[in-house]
Amino acid sequence: FFFVCHVSAFFIYSISSLILNDFTQVYDLFSNISIIPSFAIASFIMGYVLVVALIGKKTNDILSISSSNRNKEIFIAIVFMTFWVGASIAYIAKAGVSFDAGDYEGRLEKNAGNGFFIMFMIAYIPAVVIIYLLNRSKRNLFFCCMLAAFCGVVYFYVIGGSRNVFVAGIFVLIVMGYYDRHISKVNLAIIAALGILSLNGLVFLRYGISIDEIDAEFVVKFLSYLADSISPIKALDRIVTYYEFNDNIQYFSLFFNKFEAFVPRFLWPDKPINTMTAAYFYTVEIYGLDGYLTMAPTILGSSIIMFGLNFYWLVFLIIGAIIAVLDNMLKSQNLYFKVIALTAMPFSFFLTRESLELFVFNVMKYIIVISFCFAFAIFIYFVLPKGKKGEK
Repeated sequence: FFFVCHVSAFFIYSISSLILNDFTQVYDLFSNISIIPSFAIASFIMGYVLVVALIGKKTNDILSISSSNRNKEIFIAIVFMTFWVGASIAYIAKAGVSFDAGDYEGRLEKNAGNGFFIMFMIAYIPAVVIIYLLNRSKRNLFFCCMLAAFCGVVYFYVIGGSRNVFVAGIFVLIVMGYYDRHISKVNLAIIAALGILSLNGLVFLRYGISIDEIDAEFVVKFLSYLADSISPIKALDRIVTYYEFNDNIQYFSLFFNKFEAFVPRFLWPDKPINTMTAAYFYTVEIYGLDGYLTMAPTILGSSIIMFGLNFYWLVFLIIGAIIAVLDNMLKSQNLYFKVIALTAMPFSFFLTRESLELFVFNVMKYIIVISFCFAFAIFIYFVLPKGKKGEK
């Protein structure tokens, strides 16, 4: 993901440069930021290795679970899906469909005050993960992918254009299917290509961009949006240039702002729709764009905002440590820990595309939802009366 977010744009912009017959943009980008990723990768490896040395490294199969009560695990999956259905219905009953709210800012305003419902609308992802773990067949993988696609489309439409959750649900199933050899390398490459193109198509749908004519100008625009979607290195270039002439280092002040989103709006009626995170700081202070839209700065860019050009690599020590812990949880035989690790996995892309605080926030959000649903399901399961053996 780090490679995708910080390198693939060079190839995308090279295609645009061939069309425009001007390679100045690619050369300027490469010369300004090419050395920065090296120190980040080294720090990540150091953080990962240090934590592995402290907690040890498990060697279990990443998808195997110690299943002691299959009926209970099926019931847990049903509870997750029930919460998804309930949260979706409650959101629609209270606020309607955000996609009908017009522009992007209007959709964000409509989502305000409905964070509780939106949070539990992600419950379908742990559900499809559990369903597949209980039956790792090719047929069940197809069923889970169809279920995740349906739930993801509903989520995308209801809350007004968020691609993160939609992509995460499909991605984690594809990874599990590839691990179990239900998906070949060729099919994986085809799925990745189609997925990237579809993701870029959702950008046009999200912002209401019309397609009048497919010509060279449209192709250049399409490639520009594609680069901004998966590899926004222009943001990193702007941030590097900004900090070459400014010393406006934010440290952890912006990091903790992200978690204001957990405060319910009824306790904080004036809570801003967008808090001043590293991404929003880049959008407003460096890029100079007002409004609710937040531009992705890449993990390198947000790290520079936090610690400047001399100490940005410190963030990657923390990231390496977090990934080592999640990797350890992934190889646990306990269903609860494995589901947390698997649902966090897709958001490592958004970690590299945006910031550490977004990743930690998303992981914490999933831990809250997963913990609540697990506890609720286990409580209800043991409270419900059960028939005795031999009883008709």
